[in-house]
Amino acid sequence: MSSAGRPPRHGWDLTLARSILLASLVGIVIVMGLGVAVWRSQWDQSVDRATSEARRTAFFLSQHAEQLFIVSDLALQKAVQIADGGDWGRVGNSRTAHEALVSIREDISYIEDLWLNDADGRLRLTSFRFPTPPSSAADRDAFKAQIEGDGGLYVGGPITGRVTSRGTFLVSRRIVNEDGGFAGTAMATVDLGYFNDFWTQLTLSDGMRVTVFRAEDMSVLTSWPESVPSPPDTGGFTEQITEAAKTGEMEFVENDDIRFGSYHRIGDRAVYVRVTQSSDALAEEFWQRFRPLMLFAGFGLLPLLALMAVAWRMAVSAEGTRLQLDREVRQRTADLRAETRLLDTLNRSGLSLSAKLDQDGIVQMVVDSATVLSGARYGAFFYLKHQPNGEHLRLHVLSGAKKEDFAQFADPRETAVFAPTFADNRVVRSDDITKDPRYARGVGGTESRTAASADYTGGMPHGHLPVRSYLAVPVVNWEGKAHGAVLLGHPEPGRFSMRHEELIRGLAAQGAIALDNAGLFEDAQREIIARRAAEDEQRILIDELNHRVKNMLATIKAVLKLSSRSASDVSSFTETFVNRLSSLAATHTILTEGMRQSADLKQIIENEVAPYAVTSQSGATGARIGLDGPSVELPATIAVPLGMGLHELVTNAVKYGALSVPAGRLTIRWWIAESDERPILELRWLERNGPPVSLPERKGFGSQLLQRVLVDQIGAECSFDFDPAGLSASITVELPHRPASSA
Repeated sequence: MSSAGRPPRHGWDLTLARSILLASLVGIVIVMGLGVAVWRSQWDQSVDRATSEARRTAFFLSQHAEQLFIVSDLALQKAVQIADGGDWGRVGNSRTAHEALVSIREDISYIEDLWLNDADGRLRLTSFRFPTPPSSAADRDAFKAQIEGDGGLYVGGPITGRVTSRGTFLVSRRIVNEDGGFAGTAMATVDLGYFNDFWTQLTLSDGMRVTVFRAEDMSVLTSWPESVPSPPDTGGFTEQITEAAKTGEMEFVENDDIRFGSYHRIGDRAVYVRVTQSSDALAEEFWQRFRPLMLFAGFGLLPLLALMAVAWRMAVSAEGTRLQLDREVRQRTADLRAETRLLDTLNRSGLSLSAKLDQDGIVQMVVDSATVLSGARYGAFFYLKHQPNGEHLRLHVLSGAKKEDFAQFADPRETAVFAPTFADNRVVRSDDITKDPRYARGVGGTESRTAASADYTGGMPHGHLPVRSYLAVPVVNWEGKAHGAVLLGHPEPGRFSMRHEELIRGLAAQGAIALDNAGLFEDAQREIIARRAAEDEQRILIDELNHRVKNMLATIKAVLKLSSRSASDVSSFTETFVNRLSSLAATHTILTEGMRQSADLKQIIENEVAPYAVTSQSGATGARIGLDGPSVELPATIAVPLGMGLHELVTNAVKYGALSVPAGRLTIRWWIAESDERPILELRWLERNGPPVSLPERKGFGSQLLQRVLVDQIGAECSFDFDPAGLSASITVELPHRPASSA
């Protein structure tokens, strides 16, 4: 095309370059401004999240610690009973009493040992050893606190055990004699490793610190990470927990690091859990998350900078680019024609590979095809082999030579020239492998075992296949799993080009897919076997469900008959019948979760009383309903009748008893009593502050149902006391075996 009539390009190119420069500068300012705004917003969110996490963690850990202290108190109460009012002459020499202490200790994982001391502090009995070693706790604060009076469970300061020589802290309870006088103390040492193991499992954030300490002397009972110093009184922390004794937040400086977090009191004790976060650790975590955004912003600037450079060069390079493009098009056209012929060969190999499901045949075909496509003289496939002393590569198939030719040489992983392929899944192509600086060198740069022991001739070990041109391609699937590598060689230099490398890459990818398919075929066979086993299990579950449905229908039939006899009209019959079915359904819901064969007694009781009041496990003042008892797993044959019986007692209390008035209170306690034959469940029902109670004139549906489902079905013993102050009931049930406890 003629240049006549065409406007000069120089002025136009300069104007375009200035426009691109200005647009690039504006873009840079916008990107940097947005980056600062995003940084500030993300930092504020990180601080808020860390503060919220510390608050939630402190609350959760305080609740957990409170439960540990409650269980520890129960264990100490049992230990006090073993002390038998301070009869130390009998208890101190009793192996039976020692074994009872050991049994209590073994039931609670976080208690190291239990200790019984007389009124002078002398150690009389312990779960640590029998006979009892000599020791005294007269100077321990946990002992002194019990001398002054019975204050319940006392949490002592950190100590080192005189008998065990381990770091711990004590919890104690007072032992009184028959006259109510001080007879000694029951104490337990706490396993600090339990707290560290539990807190480690919580996967707390980096830089987060947990301490459990006493308010009276700020001594640390346990901490995570370990060896944390006592909580500093920075910023009036002592006054802060005095003013806000239950919970609060704080911020202080420690070793030039600003720490912030939250504290929470453990129950009503002067013991606190404090969770703090390091600002330095939070900043490090923040930069780890924000760095990709900075990189993204940097990448956003790169095109603008590139545009600025292009603007100055575009006028000079436009014509040269066009001429270069014409030459490349002609060259690429010739290359594409040649590559098309090779790709046809590759496609035919791919079709053959897709039809194979045996791994040996697939590998052999890959090596043979690679040898043909690249024009190599030798081809080999090495695969990963797992051995006790580590992974090694072994020759699997070979093309163009015999396996005996490789037997005398070292494993491929031992030389540096093979390391990129087998360790990093990278392709290695060399025109003359003997001139490669990694040739015959070990992975660490030392001389390889083969090189050190072989007789070299002209740079090649004696007896080695004559290889100069070298091409190694890893066989890796889409998940990055390496099946092995294809190694190709030729005795003449410069025989492998980039085109050969790309072809072998494609063939290796097809080979990886074929090997994956062969593996999937084997997995499918195993899955068929597993599915058949699952179907057998499903049939067993269906039989179990059929059995439970039949039992439930029989129970519903009995409830229907009794409800119809006691109802005065259809409306009352419907309401009563529906409520009783709901109770039955709630128990069955617990039983059918995961096809369980048992139900938790505590969960059954909570389901029944939940609509009427907030339950209190610790008997706190003001709670309408108090529950006190261990977690007991009941078999289905006992859980269903007992659940219906409790429903009737709750319904009676709501209609006529303590729960019918705001001031009424209901207390339910249960425990497992020991027996020579089978364990016995004891349950006590006590109503107070309700309407006056009188002896009923006739038996209602509730009494009949209790007789039918508790006495007749499960052989329970039931007794009722119609005290004017409130109804009390006792239910005793013999269990088939010792129930499992989730406490």
